[in-house]
Amino acid sequence: MASQAVLFKKVGSTFTVPLADGRFGASRILRVDPEREMSLFAATEYIDSRPPEISDPLLKTILVANEIYAMIGLGKCVKWQYWLEPPPRQFKYIGVVKPSAAEERLDPENFSKFWDHWAAGILVEWRWRHDQPALEAEFDKARKEPGAYRRFIAKRKKEVEITLEKLKKVKFFNEWQGHVPAAALRESRSLIREAVEALIGLGRKPTKKLALPIVRLCIEGFNGLDEKYEFISTIEREDILDQIDEVLRVAGAKNYDDWADGFRDW
Repeated sequence: MASQAVLFKKVGSTFTVPLADGRFGASRILRVDPEREMSLFAATEYIDSRPPEISDPLLKTILVANEIYAMIGLGKCVKWQYWLEPPPRQFKYIGVVKPSAAEERLDPENFSKFWDHWAAGILVEWRWRHDQPALEAEFDKARKEPGAYRRFIAKRKKEVEITLEKLKKVKFFNEWQGHVPAAALRESRSLIREAVEALIGLGRKPTKKLALPIVRLCIEGFNGLDEKYEFISTIEREDILDQIDEVLRVAGAKNYDDWADGFRDW
């Protein structure tokens, strides 16, 4: 049999994914991109106590994660994996499942060179659907904080429900009142609100090419404010970056964690 590195570069290659509870999931390759040296990996809906047969119809599915508590990604569990790290040996090759034409057109902005999240994500989704009480107990125990799971879920539900239109009406940086110049607070709120309005104009799930100039304009605006009022210290910096991330998340942007770093002077 060919090596993992070779099979990883073959469309349709399908692998078992051993799970922490002793069961098995399965993932498959939908497409390859030799130019970027990546393969598009997808988790399936298969999960059972035995590895699947290649004829199992569940191997033709794509796992769709919930929007509240997911580890691979929200929605379809599909992610580009870099060829630098082929699937681990525990991912046993079981054959070829030819992707559909629609699956071959998928091109998410999700990337990884690690593999642990596949097993964890498949199992968490199953537990979300079938075993929430135990999942809640483990969550609280790990954080040594009773009620942590329910607070986390409530916060995530609120985040999922918010829209850019609703976010535009929020009073940003309330905790700054009395700690930074009033004019700096007022103009900071305007910068975020202008970014929100610009992102609304792009529609749902804007690309990096379209959204990055909006982030740059916003950050450069904060550069000017800090030069004018000298108010951005550690707390303000983290608040600004967190707020920009929140705006981009609500807009549906992907992989935006470091977008602001190349433009800020603070």
